[in-house]
Amino acid sequence: MRLKQVRVIIAVITLTLALSSSGWSQEVSVKPGDVINKNNYQKAADLIPPAILEHIKNGDFQMPITDYVAPTYTKGFQRATEKGKGKVKLDEKGNLLNWEGGCPFPDLDLKDPKAALKMAWNRDKCLYHGDDHGVDKYRLTMVNPQGKERHLIGLEESWRTVFFTGRTEIPPMPTIKTEPEQVRLKQLTSLDAPYDVKGIIHLKVRYEDETKEDDIWMYLPTIRRVRRMVGAQRSEAFGGTDCTYDDITLYMGRCLENEYKIAGEQKILTTISVLPPYKPAGWARKGVFEEEPYMVTDCYILEAKPVDPNYIYSKRVIWIDKKTWQSAVSQVYDKKGTLWKTGYNNTAKIKTGIGDYMSYGIGFWWYDHQASRGTVYEQFPFTLCGGEMQYAKVSTNLDYNKYFTQAFMKERGER
Repeated sequence: MRLKQVRVIIAVITLTLALSSSGWSQEVSVKPGDVINKNNYQKAADLIPPAILEHIKNGDFQMPITDYVAPTYTKGFQRATEKGKGKVKLDEKGNLLNWEGGCPFPDLDLKDPKAALKMAWNRDKCLYHGDDHGVDKYRLTMVNPQGKERHLIGLEESWRTVFFTGRTEIPPMPTIKTEPEQVRLKQLTSLDAPYDVKGIIHLKVRYEDETKEDDIWMYLPTIRRVRRMVGAQRSEAFGGTDCTYDDITLYMGRCLENEYKIAGEQKILTTISVLPPYKPAGWARKGVFEEEPYMVTDCYILEAKPVDPNYIYSKRVIWIDKKTWQSAVSQVYDKKGTLWKTGYNNTAKIKTGIGDYMSYGIGFWWYDHQASRGTVYEQFPFTLCGGEMQYAKVSTNLDYNKYFTQAFMKERGER
């Protein structure tokens, strides 16, 4: 057995023992201003997944520590959460009932037999991107084992999403009604560089009925045609990277595609909030590893096992911020149960189209422990009137009749 495989297995065993220790009391010895590196990694050993800690020990990167910054929700999201308190339920299949927006189970009781599924729904709905959002420039960077980088870039109108349910900012609220089936969201992504991927467009339609597969189409510029994809292809690599479509924002699959278990609690170093001033040139990082400020975040650990036996992963473990229910860190395991990849989320405080402020997911990174390579997704900020920097256009009343059609896919792909 190779040394790298041994290290991964040891890392998994170490994490499992840590999480299974009943009544385990975790002391935190790091403080804002510290920089965790190969010389002092021991003081943060309980705050970093063991497989990532190995890279700190090896000097691959370091973690500067800052104060905890809680993600911010809009006033509309908060009002919807308050309005729904005690009213949101689960039906016999696990779907949400009476949910109109906000966090469905803000006062979650961990003794509830359905607490794990409710936590999964909180994570799903608190991954909040406004009623719509648009990104005009993003970059996917693939870093190979030798440190060589390949960049995939999306430019103007490169990422567009509209939410049809759970709307809290712009009329119609809470739902844009669709027939014959209720749509949850529509999302369009495109690639503009380099030349070999230019013009590839991906359109996804997700439905409120969790048992219905996503409708997915892709425009292929080589044949100048739109082709229908199978929903299961969400587990395939996105743009040739190490990320699957489901790996975006650490997990973008449907809630009821998994069985859940609350595996424990842990304080962990996360990059869940990027602090201003924002950097137009991208994040500070070494290879795939981010060196932006990290903060101590108290998390629940949610384990998700796919219902589909043919799914690419055997298990996904997600560290969820106790205060906000947002995903902070995730690890996925291969079919043999061996640790495969670790991912970190990143968010920033931005201004919405109606003048409110919220935390918005501006990127993430995944490291493949088995292949010693990784992928970084970064959005690039632009300047608003008055000089304020912004990463995305959120809740701007995006024209949902314009972007999410096959006609627009062809027009956008041939620019």
